[in-house]
Amino acid sequence: MQSRRFYNRELSWLNFNERILDEATNLDNPPLERARFLSIVSSNLDEFFMVRVGKLERKKDMGRQKTDPAGYTPKEQLDLIYKKAKGHITRQYRALNNHVLPALEEAGMMLKTPAALDSRQHSWLLQYYQSQVLPVLSPRTIQERHPFPILAAKVIYIAVLLQEGGRPPQLAIVPVPRGLARVVPLPMGEGRMRGVLLEEVIQAFLPQLFFEGRVLAHMPFRITRNTDFVMRLDDMENLLEEMSKSVQRRSYGKIVRLEVPLGSNQKLLSLVQEALELPDQALSLVAGPLDLRFFMRQLCELPGFDDLRYAPFVPRVQSRLLAKESIFRTIRQGDLFFHHPYDSFDPVMRLVSEAAADPNVLAIKQTLYRVSSHSPLIAALARAAQNGKQVTVLIEVRARFDEEHNIAWSKSLEAAGCHVLYGVPRWKTHSKVTLIIRREAEGLKRYVHVGTGNYNDVTARIYTDMGIMTCDRQIGEDAGAFFSLITGY
Repeated sequence: MQSRRFYNRELSWLNFNERILDEATNLDNPPLERARFLSIVSSNLDEFFMVRVGKLERKKDMGRQKTDPAGYTPKEQLDLIYKKAKGHITRQYRALNNHVLPALEEAGMMLKTPAALDSRQHSWLLQYYQSQVLPVLSPRTIQERHPFPILAAKVIYIAVLLQEGGRPPQLAIVPVPRGLARVVPLPMGEGRMRGVLLEEVIQAFLPQLFFEGRVLAHMPFRITRNTDFVMRLDDMENLLEEMSKSVQRRSYGKIVRLEVPLGSNQKLLSLVQEALELPDQALSLVAGPLDLRFFMRQLCELPGFDDLRYAPFVPRVQSRLLAKESIFRTIRQGDLFFHHPYDSFDPVMRLVSEAAADPNVLAIKQTLYRVSSHSPLIAALARAAQNGKQVTVLIEVRARFDEEHNIAWSKSLEAAGCHVLYGVPRWKTHSKVTLIIRREAEGLKRYVHVGTGNYNDVTARIYTDMGIMTCDRQIGEDAGAFFSLITGY
């Protein structure tokens, strides 16, 4: 029975993503920032299908009938989600075609199709294809007697319908190389930037790849798999092992979504859909390129387009932190409150970096959920351990989609001499706490940083979070008790 008091959380999440999508049509935002919002919507949808839809699909397959607080069974939730998501995606591509692409083209940034190129551009693109793309392509013809290959999630493939001699048409699959730039920039022609999507380049020259057969039809497609798996979390050692297995299983989790362009060849689409054993419900038809994350990954940061982005923002550094003195002395003079990204995150990095070099610092204890790919924090913690300090780090290896990253950081810190914990069995550690024990004239003092965001120096420039630095006795004792609880000593 449906509840009037509760709203389904998955539908609520889609409403949240709609608000991000609103920013893509907000004319107060510069064109490249609107394109960035479209990328964020796509990235969010990927995670939504991989985790939330994946979990519901697993429950449905197990025959679960228990309803959520809103009164929906897993199957009922999935029916509502797939229907709402299709409308969501339709609106996303309407924003792309009606707002973002025209605004970018007017500003001189154009995405072109191979068919729209002049003879000079086409000749250059052919040379690029033959020298840079063709050597790394790995086409695979699907044989009836062999099982359909396991396809990776979030990778664009090109399905090709081939006719060889008098034999029946057969299916071939071409992975679009992930090591090449998604947008191929053209070196000549009108506009400030002209580019062709890599999958369109490959499709334009398919006859050169399948020279022994005739290409009857072709279609790019992309799948999303379930990444939500049940794990046995009995102890710390099991946790790391189970997380490593879970990451590996992502390559063959159940497919929960198939994305193809609107207007694709129906016979080819039916062959792919049948091979993947996907119902129509999981099919997502998009009116444009697949996977709009290429805006954020490649185009949004291109030099020379500052007029299409937000004006640069320089975060504030509190006046007390400008004094040429130890940050520990600054903290002793009074608590420091930070509101990121308006306040700079650099003082947080500085705190750990100074602690690593300070001979009076005896121990550093820290929880890490997500850090940047080239984190100065990791380097500082490693230096602290090498300088003889007691360094204890809890790295939450279950941070969604950062698991491999965090496992690698864990091993790197262990090699530097840090005492590393991988999390607490059955619980995720979302706390963001740093505790520094320092020897001073009055005795040992505890310096603490507590924050709402991750210790990630990159995302701290974007996301809204808060933090506090203090030398308060009670907070220090509370932080010490917290680390004693999670470390067991």
